[in-house]
Amino acid sequence: MSRQLILVILFALTTLLSKSSISLAQAPPTDDETEKLANYPYTQDFGVGGYDAGQQDVANLKIPVTQMLRSPEEHPWGLRLRVPISMGVYGLELGELLEDFDLDRVKVLTVVPALEFLIPLNAHWTLKPRQDLGLGKDFHGGDLILIAATGVQGVYIRPWRNLVFTFGSGVKYSVSESSGGLYDDNFARLEVGLDTLIPFGLDVGERRVDFSLYVLGRHYFRELVFGQVLEEPIVIEQEYEVGITFGSTPRPRIWKLSVPRLLIGYRFGENLRGIRLKLGLPF
Repeated sequence: MSRQLILVILFALTTLLSKSSISLAQAPPTDDETEKLANYPYTQDFGVGGYDAGQQDVANLKIPVTQMLRSPEEHPWGLRLRVPISMGVYGLELGELLEDFDLDRVKVLTVVPALEFLIPLNAHWTLKPRQDLGLGKDFHGGDLILIAATGVQGVYIRPWRNLVFTFGSGVKYSVSESSGGLYDDNFARLEVGLDTLIPFGLDVGERRVDFSLYVLGRHYFRELVFGQVLEEPIVIEQEYEVGITFGSTPRPRIWKLSVPRLLIGYRFGENLRGIRLKLGLPF
């Protein structure tokens, strides 16, 4: 494991523990704060961006730290460590994120490491089992939250003429448990999607500049639930996402780091809408 990754993990844990000690000295949450529960696994999974679900306006920042432990190009299978660090701000719309964001407004900090296996099945198919396990801290209620997720994803890549089609499908089960026993944010979903890579017709050196359009559909066979204040919870069974990515082939490098694609996506469903940014492909 690289020294930089270790430093990032130590910084995140130090921040989580220091914020925890501060939150214990704060006044207890009001009834409204206790009832207006956020779905922590979903917010952590959402990435950088924001979403609205009924009364919940959530903005989230995510630092996507990754380290390839075993390359699938050099071995029969690969192993990648992900250590995403997320900061959730509630009651803040996405458009206000950069203007009004302040560390004192962070309601939840999560550090959820994940081990992802990369198993090539043939020249086109790759299987990606993954296990997430980490902690979050609710600074308003003083609760420590355990977040875990188990999933497996299949990715099929097929070039055709000057296009590249990527088909993705997967299943994921995510759970959370708080030290106060207040939260039940468990959800389970099936996901299918298609990404189409299209060249711009512009080359920079030996790299082909391109973009891609993608569409995703998700079915929650264990419903996604968002609590509301003095109202019935919002229950989501279907969710969709459309978006675009930008990059080049092969990917550029800065020093020893490979620069991933930039993704901009719009999620929507009944009583749910959101915009997210991500580095990489949609699946």
